Amino acid sequence: MLAIILIIFFTLLVLGCPIAMAMGFAVIPFFMFTPGVMGVTIAQKMFTACDSFSLMAIPFFMLAGRIMEETDIIGDMVRWANCLVGHFRGGLAQTATIAGVILAGVSGSANADAAALGNMLLPSMKKGGYDPGYSVVCISTAAGLGPIIPPSINMVIFCSIVGLSTGAMFAAGIIPGIMLAITYMVYNFMHAVKTNKPHGKFCGMKVLLKTTKECIFALLMPIIIIVGILSGVFTPTEAGVVACVYGIVFGIFTKKINVKSLLRCCGDAGLSTVGCMVIIMVSTSLSYVLARLGMTAIIESFCHSRIESATGFLFFVIIINIISGCFIDANAWMMMMLPILWPIMQSYGIPELQFGLVFVVSLLTGGITPPVGMYLLIICGVDGTPLKSTFKYIPPFLICECIVILLLTFFPQIVYVLPKLIMPQFV
Repeated sequence: MLAIILIIFFTLLVLGCPIAMAMGFAVIPFFMFTPGVMGVTIAQKMFTACDSFSLMAIPFFMLAGRIMEETDIIGDMVRWANCLVGHFRGGLAQTATIAGVILAGVSGSANADAAALGNMLLPSMKKGGYDPGYSVVCISTAAGLGPIIPPSINMVIFCSIVGLSTGAMFAAGIIPGIMLAITYMVYNFMHAVKTNKPHGKFCGMKVLLKTTKECIFALLMPIIIIVGILSGVFTPTEAGVVACVYGIVFGIFTKKINVKSLLRCCGDAGLSTVGCMVIIMVSTSLSYVLARLGMTAIIESFCHSRIESATGFLFFVIIINIISGCFIDANAWMMMMLPILWPIMQSYGIPELQFGLVFVVSLLTGGITPPVGMYLLIICGVDGTPLKSTFKYIPPFLICECIVILLLTFFPQIVYVLPKLIMPQFV
């Protein structure tokens, strides 16, 4: 039965079937032909998967990202980032990375960040003489900082599955996210030197301070959200509400939002949330079926017979995450595999936050690796840039991500610095 389910699942994926549909069809044989298992069980599992206060953060952060785009808060963030680093070698590429860091502190969704940054920066980078393929990959990696730097929808889902403190996970993600941004900026500089991109002219401290003053409300938004979550003033779900209210109030005072545009934002956020929640529901059902058929025992037996060390197990997880990320949505993979891998991880004695960050960051690679490469597809769709033009620029950025993953694997202290400092009760 296990083989039949896996064959159905992967066959449907290869045929181009949507991931949610592939998982849904794959579990049908189990409920049809397994004695003593009622079909209503699948409905119960799907409902229970969504019946979580933590997951309520998803629609609010989706809406916050959409409101930011509507009120041009994102535009202010990009303008300030350009004043700060636009004069560096490869200035527009560096601006994309810094804007990605700031935007990650509000939206929590890499897909939303990719759409916003793509619309804002892709035309400018092409106009500035950057290769279209490089521009797409550069902006894609900047958008990919969203699942690492808090608040993060991926981390919310991760913690809801394994019962980990979301606040501690958020705190653990700050330093790895900044490390990723630094490695991207170093490579952007190297690429700019290689392609002979000139230095820009620094706007001057007077202009930078003036721009900071003009953009202060946009820049305060991520600070309020991150500080509020880490200080315990509000939960991640409440932070999503705060982000929405902040964006709406800002839009009203600047006259950039009205009832009609707000309803449009709600509709867009609702559609994005539905897609995410459907994947969570069906992947939970598939994970339940795989566990019932002994997948956990099979993987555990394989790991303990062939992998002796905790580091070896982390490498095993990194490899399967990078490969699966090429074909399967990150949220679906988490819901499907985490209940199986988590108890095995505990048997190796791996620190929970370290495993969480290694797991989430290694899944990040899927956003820029075809054939799925969702961030690439979103940004290529902005002006029709061919996907194949991005292929030769992907490996250097993957190397940057692998460097950070390896550092997290061998030096778990990186992950625990802020959680121990800010919320030691959860570490």
